[in-house]
Amino acid sequence: MVSADGQSRTGGFLAVKAQNGSVFCATSTPDKTMSSVMSKLDCYRNCLAEGCLCASGANYRAKEKLCETYAAEPTEFQVVPDCSYYEVA
Repeated sequence: MVSADGQSRTGGFLAVKAQNGSVFCATSTPDKTMSSVMSKLDCYRNCLAEGCLCASGANYRAKEKLCETYAAEPTEFQVVPDCSYYEVA
């Protein structure tokens, strides 16, 4: 299981990182994907508004301006350029 690193916090979210400090991206299928999300902060605001559809956390894909929400903890993570997964703290 991947653990959260409490040093990278955005509001009520914690970045999920590899041991070398790289931020992970969840690669499991998200429950919902929102497009045209302009920032990581907007993604996590949308995530909080989703309630149970974002009970676990969210990916923000910066280049694509996508926010992917997860109701349950994703089972697959990878380091992906311009993507960061934050779990609900």
